[in-house]
Amino acid sequence: MSAVDFKKSYLRVQEEHGGTYDAGARIGTYGCQFCIGIYFQIGRSKAFCAHIRPRPDGNGINNITLEAEGTRLKTKTIEKLTSHAKENGWSAEDVDKASVVIVCPLPDHATNVAAGCQSEHHPFAKRPGWYVIEGIKEFLGLSLDFQVDTQSQGFVVGKDQPLIKVPFDPGDKEFEDVRVEALKGFVEAEAGGERSWLCQDCRGMSTIPSKTRFRCIPEPTGGTCTFSDSSRSTSADCPKLIDHIGTIGLFSCVGVYCALPDNRCFVAHISAWTQDDDDVSEPFEEYCGVEDGETIQREVLSRLQSHAKANAWSPSEANTASLIIACPTLVRMMVDGRILTFTGAYVARAVREFFNAPNAQVKKNWGFVVHRSTGAVDLLNRSDGEPDPPSCMDHYEMVNEADLDDWKVIVERHN
Repeated sequence: MSAVDFKKSYLRVQEEHGGTYDAGARIGTYGCQFCIGIYFQIGRSKAFCAHIRPRPDGNGINNITLEAEGTRLKTKTIEKLTSHAKENGWSAEDVDKASVVIVCPLPDHATNVAAGCQSEHHPFAKRPGWYVIEGIKEFLGLSLDFQVDTQSQGFVVGKDQPLIKVPFDPGDKEFEDVRVEALKGFVEAEAGGERSWLCQDCRGMSTIPSKTRFRCIPEPTGGTCTFSDSSRSTSADCPKLIDHIGTIGLFSCVGVYCALPDNRCFVAHISAWTQDDDDVSEPFEEYCGVEDGETIQREVLSRLQSHAKANAWSPSEANTASLIIACPTLVRMMVDGRILTFTGAYVARAVREFFNAPNAQVKKNWGFVVHRSTGAVDLLNRSDGEPDPPSCMDHYEMVNEADLDDWKVIVERHN
């Protein structure tokens, strides 16, 4: 009798494959990092197993994903599972929830813990796998305390058979050696199944374009912007059809966004400066004392009031829950023995006063992009010394907004 006769055989589900199998089969997968391995039993005779790949390499399976885009990915996951279950004669109600196994070592950015951590450049530092897992949980009706295994790259399991885990962290060993050691005594055979879990191309699970186009408000402009309800097209010929809007390049300037009724919003990139009126050759300064700052605050407030009136809206109509005020730099340290404040601090005060939002937090970000329909916000940061375009813009393509008002404020400096 040969040595292989003593080995236990199992069916290996390859990456992007999966399906409904005989419950009596020992089955498994391995090699998950950003992918998701999943198994569960269905009644007495069936089991489901898949190695789910959220996106093709061309779109970046390990890229972080914006919340609104991730929500669409989650929805597609639920739709795919529902369709597969129907085609194979079972439903989520037939699943033995105690048998569910989900592994995904890296569902979010730079951590093995499935929690909403933040990255340097994005507020939602979750990879595509995070949202696929959320879709799986919702489809199966799993409890909130269900734990995804982030310490394993795979498993082998079967009905009434022990779960064998393949560790993810190789430690001092080679990645492949960990798998070989964990599955010592097993011999694998191809499980087959559909090669549709989840995407070979952008028509599968990858519904997220490589670049999200947004209406960019350049410095120092702003205004009341209108969106079209008739389409979600991203045609460059009609910026009103682009559903993302925002601004970038903030330092001492202030970025403002607030949703308004009738598919409108107010958005601006406001810059404020002081200058010695007696010496126009002297450059503008972006910091000021209290007296000049209060002058800037009054001027910005007056402009906001005039703009709202000219565009037939009032701050009482604004959705202040959506209000964004962003300015990375509010205070300059000692200058000639005085602590001087950047002009943005007074611009922010004016914005708060105008919208009657005294407790609105000023976000210290380089820019932001808002998905107008959902209200999802991506707060952008760039690292010191990063070349243009910075990495936080990897997901975006700018469409410059036209027909905007001037929002540059210059006041005479008091000596």
